[in-house]
Amino acid sequence: MKNIVKKSLIDINGQTYWSIFYTNGHYEQIPVTFEENKLDADGNITNEHFNEMVDALLHQYERELGSTLGRQAKATKRGLLLEQVAHDLLINHPNVDNIESQVFCSEIDEFSSIDLVIRTKTGKKVYVPVARDLWLGTSQTDRLQIQAAKFTGGILSRHNYCYLVGDCFANFLGETCATGSRKKVTVQKWVKKLSDNKMLFTFNGLYRHLRTL
Repeated sequence: MKNIVKKSLIDINGQTYWSIFYTNGHYEQIPVTFEENKLDADGNITNEHFNEMVDALLHQYERELGSTLGRQAKATKRGLLLEQVAHDLLINHPNVDNIESQVFCSEIDEFSSIDLVIRTKTGKKVYVPVARDLWLGTSQTDRLQIQAAKFTGGILSRHNYCYLVGDCFANFLGETCATGSRKKVTVQKWVKKLSDNKMLFTFNGLYRHLRTL
């Protein structure tokens, strides 16, 4: 079995390719089509497809800009693209009637707008904040702490609140914490609690969840 060491986007004669290096030393270039691994066995869009679209748009933006973005600028642009791609993919979901972006919803948040507000064909209103993750770095865990406070206060349970993250949190939840670790244990606890209560999703999980509303 070949394990990927590095996967990145490159341009060759106007065509975009995945440049892939494997642990066995093998290297290959694959044209980007977005069709492979697009749907899972149940017909739901996969996390891989969602993130590949985000990566491709980020690569296209840098190509048009003529330079590579710095770390912070790239993180900011990726965050905007996560929201954009989620909107563009979910608008064709079989249970989605319409989607609004950047909506102020005081019942959820009195300070910030919600990234996506979805109206389902069954008449449900779904609030979808979007981020790459809620567990790596101080600013991300600060966001998680806000979600924990809202959960404890009962705000989230009164609404269809679905925080969408680009990165899969399954591996993070499976990581072993160092002896005496406090923060990571707490972060893992809240990531799991929000996920178990259907308030934190990867893209594939959200796509599946919307079918049930």
